[in-house]
Amino acid sequence: MKLKFTNPYYPENIDQLTTIQKEQLLVVSKLYHGEEYPLEKLLCDEDDESYDEEITLFHLETWDVEDESGDIKYNFYLYMVDSGTLFESNTTNVIGEVIQFGFEDYSKEKISELLLNAQQEAKKFYKNNSLFSVDFS
Repeated sequence: MKLKFTNPYYPENIDQLTTIQKEQLLVVSKLYHGEEYPLEKLLCDEDDESYDEEITLFHLETWDVEDESGDIKYNFYLYMVDSGTLFESNTTNVIGEVIQFGFEDYSKEKISELLLNAQQEAKKFYKNNSLFSVDFS
């Protein structure tokens, strides 16, 4: 199987998220902060009254991860420069996490090498993304 990173997205507020993305972001909050915070606090501008530098997830970047046939297999969230969460597509099932730039693979298939290959391929098409700071090896 071959994987491919596609559709980089940089949401700036919760209105730019789908229902499942909002659910996934709540899981991200629980994993990163140890508790679930309101969406309004997780994704807001510094000027917003909900802003809290200890809670707001800076540099949020999302990617789809597709298989060879173009089906989206995973949703990948990167945030706070060195953290991230990989979900089974359109679910809240966590497949892996990025902790201090290193990827922790929780999948049965152990897809780290596939993600590393996809990351190398993505570098040909995308520039200056948090994705390229992740160590999948």
